Amino acid sequence: MENLCGYAQRDLAVPLLTQSAVDGVPIDIRAANAAAAAWCDEVNALAHSEIQAIPDERLVSERQVLQPLPSLRLQIGAPTVLHKVDRLSCVRYGSARYSVPTRLIGTTVAVVVDHGAVCLGRVCLM
Repeated sequence: MENLCGYAQRDLAVPLLTQSAVDGVPIDIRAANAAAAAWCDEVNALAHSEIQAIPDERLVSERQVLQPLPSLRLQIGAPTVLHKVDRLSCVRYGSARYSVPTRLIGTTVAVVVDHGAVCLGRVCLM
């Protein structure tokens, strides 16, 4: 994975651009994508020297245990809590009720405590 860009450049891009120059035909994005797809099919069907396996076959077995990546968004401070604005134009946080603009009645809003103040999005309510 560390050398993927160099590998793709040496093994795919340089030969593709060289052939294009020899033929005197400029390469367009559609042809480049088709060549890249064919190259991926080719290299993923061959035994990889590092893992001693064929990547296409390895992926089939690994798909069974793969999980989504965790969010890369760093959570700083208190977590955001979603609350529905009631018909009295209030949200409840802890044991208190906080008034919000009436236009938000019936919607779900993000509530967070920021330095002791209860905030609705970027607007602090108290």
